[in-house]
Amino acid sequence: MIKLKEDEFQAITTYVHSNYGVDLRKKRHLIEGRLSHYVSQLGYDNYMDYFEYVKNDKKNDEISVLINK
Repeated sequence: MIKLKEDEFQAITTYVHSNYGVDLRKKRHLIEGRLSHYVSQLGYDNYMDYFEYVKNDKKNDEISVLINK
C-alpha cells in the first residue's frame, strides 16, 4: 500500500475543497485505502505524482475518480 504523506494529503484536500467544494479532510484513511491500489496500477509510487496527473487531466475524468473512489 502506498502511504499518503501529510503534505500530499493537505495538497489534495485543499485543492478538492477549493475547486469542487468537497471536504475530504476527515477522509484520509478512506482516500489512502481506496486509491492506493489504483494509483499503483497507474504506475505511480506516490500520491503527489498522481495528484499532478489529476490536475493536468484535461477531460477531468481523474478528478471524478479521486473524489468518488
